Amino acid sequence: MRAVVFALSLLAFSISYADLKKADDFYKESETAYQKALKEKTFSKKASYLKDLKKSFETTLKEYEKKNPDEGTDQEQEVSTLYYTLEPAFELSALNKVTEKECDKKELTVRSQAGHGKEEGAKLSARAEEALRWIEVLCK
Repeated sequence: MRAVVFALSLLAFSISYADLKKADDFYKESETAYQKALKEKTFSKKASYLKDLKKSFETTLKEYEKKNPDEGTDQEQEVSTLYYTLEPAFELSALNKVTEKECDKKELTVRSQAGHGKEEGAKLSARAEEALRWIEVLCK
């Protein structure tokens, strides 16, 4: 009986501390959602894939906070940075429809944040490129 209780306790412990999604996992999840969104004709359907991605991020970030409320890990920081880089695209997805002006503003936001502290003409980060891809698909 003690062995069963010990085994169940060990299993519960290992499940509760299972690895949470990493930034690479979110890039893959984003790519899958992006490919689906590309096939859609309406803004609302395209936006629904990005909204689902946002929910996935938020759930994972909450789990990171529960797991280690005092100090974030490097892994959590990478996920959080990707999330906040995608924020302009998330904001677009929350609208009922988009305008060219709104799209241009969000693209400029991503580019200016990504270029902060870099030389002019420097290559954008993978995070910024991901945000720009989403903005482009939402604004088509």
